Amino acid sequence: MRVLLATGLEEMDKDIAGELLRLNIEVVGECYYREGVLALAKNKNADVIVISSHLPGQVEILDLIKDLRMVDIRVVFLPGRRDDRTAVEMSQKAVAHGVYDIVWDTVKIKTVVNMIINPGTYAQAGIEPDETEKKAINKSGFKKGAIRAKPPKNDKNSTNTLNTEKESLFLKPEKPLILYTNQPEKLSKKHKATPYISEADTAVIYLNAHDAEIAKETIKNPVCLVLESLSMPEIIRLALKGVAVVNGNLGVETFLELIQSGQKERSMHFNKDINIISSASIETNQSSNAERIPNLYVTYSPSTGVGKTFIAVNAAMWLASKGIKTALVDLDIDKADLWHTTYMDILVGSPKTTVSSWSDSNGGLAQHPDLPMFVLPGTMVTDKMPKAEDIKNILKTLARQHDVVIADLNAMIRLSYIAVALNLAERVFLLSDLSEKCVIQTSMILSQALNVINKDRMCLVVNKIRPKQMYLPKDISNMFGFPNLSEVPEDVKLVNWCLKKKKYPVLTKSAVGESLRKCFGEELKRFSPIYESKRSIFSLFRKGETSNVD
Repeated sequence: MRVLLATGLEEMDKDIAGELLRLNIEVVGECYYREGVLALAKNKNADVIVISSHLPGQVEILDLIKDLRMVDIRVVFLPGRRDDRTAVEMSQKAVAHGVYDIVWDTVKIKTVVNMIINPGTYAQAGIEPDETEKKAINKSGFKKGAIRAKPPKNDKNSTNTLNTEKESLFLKPEKPLILYTNQPEKLSKKHKATPYISEADTAVIYLNAHDAEIAKETIKNPVCLVLESLSMPEIIRLALKGVAVVNGNLGVETFLELIQSGQKERSMHFNKDINIISSASIETNQSSNAERIPNLYVTYSPSTGVGKTFIAVNAAMWLASKGIKTALVDLDIDKADLWHTTYMDILVGSPKTTVSSWSDSNGGLAQHPDLPMFVLPGTMVTDKMPKAEDIKNILKTLARQHDVVIADLNAMIRLSYIAVALNLAERVFLLSDLSEKCVIQTSMILSQALNVINKDRMCLVVNKIRPKQMYLPKDISNMFGFPNLSEVPEDVKLVNWCLKKKKYPVLTKSAVGESLRKCFGEELKRFSPIYESKRSIFSLFRKGETSNVD
């Protein structure tokens, strides 16, 4: 079970997280504003989200709950007081959307945790659904059971044989979108058709990479997309809402857009504004030495939730604490959480310049008030992706203006702007942890990454190390072919303390801080002359170092 916390109350999030961790339940993150919840939940593959009406943002809380239920994420809802009419009405509408886990004020942490572990039923919700909302749901065409309280179970009967069903959605005669799946049982009854395989006019989608390879020999010139974690109903629901269909688990993805002309005529086409690079392009896309940006360092992992942003922020802070002028860039823009992770939202406020608004601005970056660290956050608009050429220009401009540029990358290597950033980097921090999910995903995608950047320009960082895991760090090193690696232990207590005190782990006297300083001291040692030249002016590293949490 993967739990995302979004109560809007920091202390409550920490208390819930502590109790869940004690029970060995994975907490994949915390979200601090409504607009970022859906993207973060999907990016982290969350099964359950705890959300309250206290969470700040402009999006209506009920609209957010509907969106979460549409992608089969179970919601534990904290609406407020039971004698508050607004809270009751909101809860009635939530129940109509299959939210049966409701915790009223005064909230007890054990009650929340119990509901996370034991999904509620309609009878246990303790409140009748709003009839108007219920009728609206029925009118929209979603059948009873399409929205369910419990998270879907893993399908143990799926195989790697090519057994397909054709799927035609809102076809326009001249250009239909035809979907194929090797798991027809995951298709809703509403969309099922007879088994069939032939040439597709627009797109072919498979739910695992093995079948996609078989399909290339069977179907004439298909566009093969691999979607490992999304079920077909989830893909359909997202695409019909006009949301980009993305899956980062394998680093292979596409984007579809909903085209509407008239009241009934709808179809889906490829979004031409998105640049997806093919395997052939990746294989011949390694940069020459002349094209590299010598002071560009990036953090990358084919997996998610392994700590890319954590390493990027701490690397930038370590450099800046030594007086080295550092630019920190958020290219993991479907989350856009780097601005908060650096505490710039508290220290500076809202960003004036982002990756997406760069061309419309003068290029000025917000500076940390105490250090020569300049932060360029990602876009706040999740349906727009930057072009590769724009990212190339941004990185080159920042490299001219700063001593070092640190960029935090997205997991999806076939996004052209991610491939370009890897291509231009002098050094790549390749992140992994010791989980089976991360090891499998990294094993599958590393070969593609090595077609973009040579292994000698990569350094392996194994993060979140703790006792009694399936693998040892040396196992990861041997699997991926890196004789040397940096090891960073997991210390949830320290990280939570740093978040609460607005500190940076790299500047603490702790095992985590020591391991980070050792890693950066080795990988960023070429910038020592800059530090030495500024040492008489800046002594911030010593001043910034703090004692570990008790």
